Amino acid sequence: MPEVSVTWVGTHVHHDPDFRIDRPSGSGDFLFLCFVTPVHLRDSHGMEPRPPGACIIYPPGEPQWYSGVTASFQHHWAHFHGRGLPSFFRRVGLPLNRVFYPGNPGLIAGELGRLRVELAERRRGSGEIVWHWFLGLCWLVSRSLHEGAENKRCHQVCDRLHLLRRQVHDHLQEGWPLARMARAVHLSPSRFSVVYRQTFGISPGEDLLVTRLERAGWLLTNTALSITEVAIQTGFESLPYFSRQFKRRMGVSPRGYYQEKVRKRV
Repeated sequence: MPEVSVTWVGTHVHHDPDFRIDRPSGSGDFLFLCFVTPVHLRDSHGMEPRPPGACIIYPPGEPQWYSGVTASFQHHWAHFHGRGLPSFFRRVGLPLNRVFYPGNPGLIAGELGRLRVELAERRRGSGEIVWHWFLGLCWLVSRSLHEGAENKRCHQVCDRLHLLRRQVHDHLQEGWPLARMARAVHLSPSRFSVVYRQTFGISPGEDLLVTRLERAGWLLTNTALSITEVAIQTGFESLPYFSRQFKRRMGVSPRGYYQEKVRKRV
């Protein structure tokens, strides 16, 4: 575990709209920043405007440049130094000199505020307490960052799954092998099957079969299509296979199903 000395901390610090920091050689220590308002910011990718919630850790010697974008400018920050910090940040999974977006930026203000109070009071053991609290904050930010990214990926996959399911249900006559559906949502077939069941409570193959049979039942009793035409329109390549699956699911053959529905209407 690295030894860290936190020297200055600021929370909810406000500046005028024309406020700017320009340190070509850095500040001589590590600087952690979290911006509450939009900011123009330089990192390893260059100078870009960033939205609220942007964070960065500048290591010693790296140029620091940031300024406000809107009428108000607010941010939280901490200056610190110590041995073994680059390897610590690699292990934690927090980038240096590159903007990142934790999933819970409000956490940072609260934890830094606690550090600021402890530093100001200078009570017995404050240095070590702040050291351990700060390392804990880094782990919490890392957790928030990676859980936020994972949640975002989960939402994206879920959206793609719902879109795919609508597409499949709208084009039942097409062939929908598992590999094709998995490719459509950028997952491996095995992972696709697991996530699909978690999302819809049914396997993709069973969901497709049930939907095809339900559509076939509707077509048999609401159109003039023959049994063969219904089988083709709902994606069954073989009439015997269609008949077997229909009877297994509905308890009656396609012809018998049609006759039962007709009798009920008379």
